[in-house]
Amino acid sequence: MAKIFIDGTLRDETPEEQAERLALSDAPIEGPPAPLPRLAFWLAAVEIGVTKAGVRERIDAMPEGVQKTIALVYLDEAQQYRRNDPLLNSMAEAEGITQVQLDTLWTWALDHYA
Repeated sequence: MAKIFIDGTLRDETPEEQAERLALSDAPIEGPPAPLPRLAFWLAAVEIGVTKAGVRERIDAMPEGVQKTIALVYLDEAQQYRRNDPLLNSMAEAEGITQVQLDTLWTWALDHYA
């Protein structure tokens, strides 16, 4: 059963919702989802309780080096975020967000904020 994100809550899709989604789906999505603009990304993050300050704390706790510097630049300078970015996925994992939840949130954010 898929997860859906409605009114700030991530939950299991009901059988009726799944049937409706499948009926509306003409073809499978090919390739990675569209990138999210910076604002859309952070607005969606807030919906699930993830803040830029919290992510910065995680990055600040990383050992000094190139990876930490890259993470800080990505956080501060990225104008868009890509769903398949390894750094984004590792930060999501650190926040306890599964890949399925991230996919669901990403799709929701594209529909609501992008």
